[in-house]
Amino acid sequence: MHEIFISYSTTRRDLTERLAAVIEHQYGKDAVWWDTRLEADEAFHTQIATALAAARVVIVIWTRGAAVSDYVYSEARRATRHGKLVNVRGDDIPFDKIPQPFDIYQVEDFANTDRILATVARVMRGNRLPTRVSEAEYYFRDHGKRVLDPKQMPLPTDPNALAKLLPSDLLQAKYAVVDYDDAAGACAAMLTWCLNPAEPLAGRLVHGPGGLGKTRLMIETAARLRDERGWQAGFLDRPPDDAAVARQRMRALEQMVQHPSGAGVLIVVDYAEARQAEVKALAARFMELGVGSAQPVRLVLLTRGAGEWWRMALEEDEALRTIFAAPRGEDVATHMPSMPTGQHRLDYFLACVKKLVAPMHWQGYPRPSGQPSVARLVKIESGERYKRPLAIQMEAVLWLASSAPGDDEQGVDKLLDNFVGLEREHWAKLVGKPTLDTETRRALARGVAQVTVIQGVENRPSSYRLLRSDRFYEGARVSDGAVAPLHDNLTTLYGKPNEGLAPLEPDLIGEHLIAGQADAVLVDACLAWIETEPEDGRTKRREDILTVLQRATQPEHGETSVARASALLDHCIAHHGATLAPEIVKVMGDTPGKLFDRLEALVDVLPVEALAAINFVLPVQHTGWMELSLRVADRNADLARNLLSAAHAADHDRERDAILNNAAAALGTLGIRYANLQRLDDALAASEEAVKILRDLYDRKPDVYGPDLATSLNNISVDYANLQRLDDALAASEEAVKIRRDLYDRKPDVYGPDLATSLSVLSHVSAMQSRTLDAANQAHEALAILAPFVERYPASFGGLARVIGGDIIKYSAAAGREPDMALLQRVARALGMQQEP
Repeated sequence: MHEIFISYSTTRRDLTERLAAVIEHQYGKDAVWWDTRLEADEAFHTQIATALAAARVVIVIWTRGAAVSDYVYSEARRATRHGKLVNVRGDDIPFDKIPQPFDIYQVEDFANTDRILATVARVMRGNRLPTRVSEAEYYFRDHGKRVLDPKQMPLPTDPNALAKLLPSDLLQAKYAVVDYDDAAGACAAMLTWCLNPAEPLAGRLVHGPGGLGKTRLMIETAARLRDERGWQAGFLDRPPDDAAVARQRMRALEQMVQHPSGAGVLIVVDYAEARQAEVKALAARFMELGVGSAQPVRLVLLTRGAGEWWRMALEEDEALRTIFAAPRGEDVATHMPSMPTGQHRLDYFLACVKKLVAPMHWQGYPRPSGQPSVARLVKIESGERYKRPLAIQMEAVLWLASSAPGDDEQGVDKLLDNFVGLEREHWAKLVGKPTLDTETRRALARGVAQVTVIQGVENRPSSYRLLRSDRFYEGARVSDGAVAPLHDNLTTLYGKPNEGLAPLEPDLIGEHLIAGQADAVLVDACLAWIETEPEDGRTKRREDILTVLQRATQPEHGETSVARASALLDHCIAHHGATLAPEIVKVMGDTPGKLFDRLEALVDVLPVEALAAINFVLPVQHTGWMELSLRVADRNADLARNLLSAAHAADHDRERDAILNNAAAALGTLGIRYANLQRLDDALAASEEAVKILRDLYDRKPDVYGPDLATSLNNISVDYANLQRLDDALAASEEAVKIRRDLYDRKPDVYGPDLATSLSVLSHVSAMQSRTLDAANQAHEALAILAPFVERYPASFGGLARVIGGDIIKYSAAAGREPDMALLQRVARALGMQQEP
């Protein structure tokens, strides 16, 4: 019996032939019926009706021709009536052209055969397609992207299509040319954790250097959960720049995790270290929804490192701490295991060769006549550089291309050198020239480096602006026409939809190309180009540049590449530090590399503007950066002091006041840095300098400089308290409260949180003097002022509210008075808590 019937329009017979072949490969030669099986001695309509009635599944391939075909419409109606319909959308028809009422059902894209097969299997089991389309499905129909991307794409089987690929394409995780290898048991362990019913909502972090297979691990895990367990599983790409689209995506996620349509939900966030705000927002929203009670929900973060940034993220965010809680003493941060040594590596290498030989043949690389040398096999079996699956895959590609490093060469960097060389040599084959002249080769290399360092361009106009921005070609690239031939070549090599350009991947190879090709002129060009892009995407673009350069300083790239990438980081810090300061500090904390060392080495020679900007954005408390923060603050304060004489000689009050205010800010920051290192006398001295300057400014312009003086008085009050000079601490704190109360009386919506902060400091000092009733009253007043701000902006003021709420309970108990429970519960409700803060 033919279990699967395909209904289609004869105008797209090619689609039916291809899909029938895929299904028969899965279900057997006679599994599919379509009109090639019509017999001449019986009425066609009778044969079709019989096959349609007998089939367990009816696939309708919707194309423009099918949408206007009465026969296809009739067959779709019969399939729907019996719960056998599977909708498939051809490449020539948008979703809104699929006829009613079939458009209300789930629709699979023709190119995604895995999803088609999975849907066929569900319908064959008796599960008809739902008539209500999910928010995730609407998101896909509107934007052509899955909310949870499977990150899977079959390698083309057509030799002509294979011939258009690059060697790097064969290594990309999404193509999975080589079968996934779970020798270290990472996938099995991940599946066990995902399926554990004792943890309804839980998170894990998987970290390790590039090339260990983190992405491939989660592609495989998600695929197995989808195919074998009926989960919704995949990768959550970066949020869209368009706010409305981002909201639609969040609604789809909320529906997915709160009302799962499958047996569970797995959400994978790649490059999590650079997406902390997004991860925290997801965690907070999932906690608010109370998800995970019906079906398990899993959040997996992939990252190069799990150091200080991860520790601080957990420390600062309650939702993250809850979701990523470690049960039974386990560590939620899992280091990606290396490829085991021994025979298994050799088997993996030979499997890679076997899988890669055919596509590489069509790329123009005949298989070598001999066999790998014994020395090479011994190195693969036990060598340090082959602990990464990607390294073994690179070795296989290079051996098949007769471009492998010599048997005596060591290090992953040698593999990367040769692979980048192979990639560049392949460019000539694809752009239609037997050989590339020096200028064309250089232009291609610089263009690929530009696109890779900014992690891709979305459209042709943006690509043209990027290529024109390279000042290496100043005077030669003055029009779109001047870069059009280069853009066409780059599109042939790394093109993507909408005439955009994709970066060179896998990441490790792209980073190595940049380390060898990029220079300061190229980086400057990319930074200048960012300023021509939409403003809401510029911060991410700047972070991408620094992140790629930071990753290129990892030791696997070798001493030469690390030195070149480090020099480019030096250039960014010294020449662009004034504008890149927030991104420098963020990437320094998020991504392992040499950026911290390079900033530390440049502190004493940084330009004034860069130093001030970096000093401003360095976090107040960061255990690993305190010494560096102090050095930056110390030099910044010295530079500010040097300008004080210029301030007194200034012709204009505004110029003089600006210099004095900047000096006070620098000294105030220096005081905080000293206090963090417990250098309390130095902290007090710096704070006293700041207060002296600001008091002079305040006396002349109280409305302008009152907020700054109050802040410095808070700081010096803490310094006095740390030195047990409690009377001085009380006087400073009371003065700060007086200034901020006056400001609050005039502008409560502006200065409420500032007054609450000063009252909180005052309550601490009062408690230290055993004036517990005063301390309790001051804490109560602080929380009463802060409460409406917490209700409007819980994420911004929740931390301060929790501190003050704790003080209220503690000081009230010490003073023998009852805490204001109504106030505490009001704030607790605003923070989504079930008890007092």
